[in-house]
Amino acid sequence: MSKDSEKTLKKELKMEQIRSSIFSREDNYDGDLEGAEKQSQKVVPVKIDYEVLGILAGSVVHDLKNVLSPLLSYCELVMSELEDNDILLDDLEQIMDAAQHANELSKELLSMYRKEKCDPVSIDVNSVILENTRLLKRVLKENIVVDLKLSDVPVYISVEHVKINQIILNMAVNAMDAMRNGGSFVIGTSKVIVDEFTAGRPDKIHPGEYVLLSFKDSGAGIPDEIVSDIFEMGFTTKGENGNGIGLGTVKNIIENAGGFFTVISGPSRGALFNIYFPTAENRGQKSQESTNEHNIKCGNGEVVLVVDDDDSSRRLAVRILDKYGYDVFEAADAQRGLDF
Repeated sequence: MSKDSEKTLKKELKMEQIRSSIFSREDNYDGDLEGAEKQSQKVVPVKIDYEVLGILAGSVVHDLKNVLSPLLSYCELVMSELEDNDILLDDLEQIMDAAQHANELSKELLSMYRKEKCDPVSIDVNSVILENTRLLKRVLKENIVVDLKLSDVPVYISVEHVKINQIILNMAVNAMDAMRNGGSFVIGTSKVIVDEFTAGRPDKIHPGEYVLLSFKDSGAGIPDEIVSDIFEMGFTTKGENGNGIGLGTVKNIIENAGGFFTVISGPSRGALFNIYFPTAENRGQKSQESTNEHNIKCGNGEVVLVVDDDDSSRRLAVRILDKYGYDVFEAADAQRGLDF
C-alpha cells in the first residue's frame, strides 16, 4: 500500500470514528424489511454527543474566520482607495455581503452545538427573513416557490439573530423534504392577540400581544398519529438519513424565548406551522450590521511588531498599520518576535 493510500485510509477511519462518536443509534433491524419500514416512521433513538460537535464546530469556525477576516479587511482596504463613483465598488460590496453572510453562518454553527448564552436583543423578524431570502433560494430546490407575506410594520421579538436564522433554515429544509415534487413555501408574520381561547396555547403562556411567525408548505402533510412527535429531539421519519435534530432545535428556541407553536396538517393537505413569540419593544439598539466608519488613530513612525502564525492575518495587519503611518515589523512566532 502506498503512503498516500495509507494516509487516505487513516483519514477515512478517523472520520468514521468521529461520526460514530457523535451519533449512535439503537439498531433493532432483524431482517424484517416490512418491520424496518414501519420502524423508520417512528422515533429513532439518537444519542448526540454535543461536546464532540462543539469541538468540531469550534475548529471549523476558527479556520473559517482565518479565511474570512482577511477577505473582509482587504475588501475594505481596496474600497477605501476607490472613488465614490467607481464601478468596482458594487462588486466589492457583493463580496463583502457574501463574506459577512458566511461569517453569520459560522456563528450559527457554533451556537447550535455549544451551550453558550447570548443576550437576546430586540430584532425585527421581517428584516431577518428578508436577509435570508437569497440563502433560501440556494437551499431550496428550483421547483419550490418562496412566497413572503410579511407584516406591513416591523414586528419585534427578543431573540438572538442567529436563533431566528436557525428557525427559518430548519423550517425551510423540513418543507423541502415534504415537497419532493416541488410546491410553495410561504413565510408570514403578523401581530396577534393570544388569549384563553387561542388554540394550542399552553397554560403557562400568558395572554397578551404576540408576534406570529408562520411557515406553510404544500407538501404531503403529516399523519395525525405523529404530529405531536415531530418536534421531539431525536424524532425522524427519514430512517438512517435523518438525525431528528432540526425541529427539536426549533422547539428549544421557541420555548426558551417564552413562546409556543401549533401545527395544522394532515395527509395530502400540506402543513402550517404557527410560531408565537412575545413581542418586544424596539429599545433603539444599535444596528447589528457592520459599518465601514472607523476612528483609526494614525501613527507617526512608531515601531510596531506584529506576531501571528497565520500568514494572511499577519500580512493584513502589517498592511493596515503601514498604511496608517506605523513602522511595522513582523514575525511568524513568539521566538522570532523575541529575536527582534
